[in-house]
Amino acid sequence: MPPKPATPTDVFRLPISNLQAKGDYTAVFEIGAHDQPVHLLLDTGSSSLAINVHDVVSKDLEQTTYLEHLSYGSNPAGFTGPVVNTSLTMTEGDNNPEADLATVNVTLIPPAAGQLFGTADGIMGLAYAPLNTFTDIGIKSAAWAYKAIGIPTKKETVNLPSYFTHLETTGVVANKFAFYTHRSRIHYGTDTPDTDPLNHGEVIFGAGAEETDLYEGDFQAAQIVHDAYYNTHMIAVYVGDQRIEVPDSFAGTPSNSIIDTGIAVPAALYTQMLAAFAEISPKFRAAISDTNLVRTAADLDGWPDVTVELHGTDAPIRLTIPPQNYWQLNAHEDGSASFTIFSFSAPFILGLPLLNGYYTVFDRSVADGLGVVKFASIKRPTQATV
Repeated sequence: MPPKPATPTDVFRLPISNLQAKGDYTAVFEIGAHDQPVHLLLDTGSSSLAINVHDVVSKDLEQTTYLEHLSYGSNPAGFTGPVVNTSLTMTEGDNNPEADLATVNVTLIPPAAGQLFGTADGIMGLAYAPLNTFTDIGIKSAAWAYKAIGIPTKKETVNLPSYFTHLETTGVVANKFAFYTHRSRIHYGTDTPDTDPLNHGEVIFGAGAEETDLYEGDFQAAQIVHDAYYNTHMIAVYVGDQRIEVPDSFAGTPSNSIIDTGIAVPAALYTQMLAAFAEISPKFRAAISDTNLVRTAADLDGWPDVTVELHGTDAPIRLTIPPQNYWQLNAHEDGSASFTIFSFSAPFILGLPLLNGYYTVFDRSVADGLGVVKFASIKRPTQATV
């Protein structure tokens, strides 16, 4: 029996894995008339849907007149790709709801851009508004980009809806999604990382607090202060009981912190955090420089929690990152660990090391469209140790 069509009250719980994108999480969707499966990296820090052109075998792609310029961490200079229209389907399996959007904007990543997302086929951005520039050139952009057919007749900036916005505005799902994850690095602590539950999780489209099997306790809600990214206002970060104030703003950013993958700390604050670790124990500072000093759970004895304090919807909230989350044991095949807090320019990025301790709901339906991000303690898989 084929999957049934989705209704506005449907919830989609899709399995996700960190294996294809080397630590980031991907889900499987089906593209084109032949339902070709593609692994797409799920990214709350962008809004584009882009797929490697050599990974698309469907011949039913409809050309548009749009180009999109994109850049990602492994390719900071970026690339420009043509935008096509095609269908994209997500389903929970046989006899479960299916969401099939017939006309989705997909940017084709040119071969020269390289393999940006590990072995994943592309990326699905889940941020609010389009963060990247679409340009209408007046002629079929794929033919122009790949076969040098035609001469552009104009150069006009346009906005195109993201995939999740398309899902929500067409009434397929409610305006919220959630993540249930465990690791920010692949776990190589078993002989079969492919089936290790720590390397798998779920993304939930259209629901949040309703999925009570994934969390326990009450939610804390972080206020979203700007909708470029999931922008938050951070008050302070604590290393153990040592408080480090976070500036109210950084030049060129709409807020001092965002919720995204990774933990990246503005350089001056990173230096203060390293000093705070050293204040607790000089061994901790040495281990951050030489991660081979951390191999087992026993090596994390005495390490402090890192706590972030954010503006909440009613009052400040505090979220805890335990050492087993900002350290990732068995992060490499040789059994070595990885320290997952990095120095960055700005703003303060709160990502998987934080999210892995929480069932995290991005509820965009409240606060006049800005939304909130809600956190509740996750329920771990049985006998799982991160």
